[in-house]
Parts: sequence; C-alpha cells; structure tokens
Amino acid sequence: MAVPVRRVQILVALTDAALYWAALTAVIFVRWETVHQVTAGLYLRDRLLCLLAFGPAMLMAGAYQRDRLARRFDSAYYVTIGAGALLVAQLVVIAFLPQDLARGLSRREVLLSFPATALLLIAWRVWAVSLLSRFAVLSRFFYVVGDGEQARRLAHEFSKHE
Repeated sequence: MAVPVRRVQILVALTDAALYWAALTAVIFVRWETVHQVTAGLYLRDRLLCLLAFGPAMLMAGAYQRDRLARRFDSAYYVTIGAGALLVAQLVVIAFLPQDLARGLSRREVLLSFPATALLLIAWRVWAVSLLSRFAVLSRFFYVVGDGEQARRLAHEFSKHE
C-alpha cells in the first residue's frame, strides 16, 4: 500500500518542529545565570509562539514540497532558508515589542537557536532523504525518447544513480 505524499510531508514537518523545539531548549544555557528571573509559563509561551511561526516560515520557503523532500541538497537548502526567514521574523518582532511587555526568550537565545536549528535540521534532512526514498510517492519519473535498446540502456543508467 502506498503512503500518500501528504502523510510523508506531515511526518517530516512534525519531526522538523520537534527538532526546532529541541534547539530552543538546548540554547537555554546562554542565559543560565538569569533563567530564574523568567517564569516557566512565560518561557513556554514564547517557545510556543516561536513554534507557531516555524511552520509558516518553512512553508513559505518551500521546505515541504515533494521534489525538495527527495533530494539531499534541496532538502537541506530550503530548510535552512526557512530557518533564516524565521530568525528574521523573530528579530523583527522582538525589536518592535514594547519594553514593558515581558519576554521569556532573550535575543541571544533567538540568535543562537538559528545555528542550532540549522544543524539539527540539516543533519535530519540529509539522513531522511535516504529513508524517504523508500516511499514510492517520492520517486522521480522520467521519459526516455529513442530506439528501444538505447532507451533501455539509458533508463538503466539513470536508475542506478538514483
């Protein structure tokens, strides 16, 4: 039974979101000395807001398009573009927030979450391409025009290098 493309995309998106959450959690060390000044609810609220912005940033970058999920370079490239767009959006929001509005995440955490997120997502996406290539819905199709023997030979060569 073939797995629908949408399910594969959702699986990859949920894994990306979990890795982004892990990256946000990992960068807390940059404010370890002041972490007691922020309540857990405030910190959790800001991380959830960042996570809600993560999905649209990745969708705008095209990180979940079928063809991009099946290629190592494209998968890593577009997920990095999405993370960069997310970083810019977060920095703009932080810059325009009123000073009296309490923030759970510091600028340092937001800045360091980008390389942490990029490293985790690139490693995951490069590994995931080999896993996702097993799904028939992500296979690439091509047409070879020519005489029978030459077309078979070319098709065989193409399929060896997938």
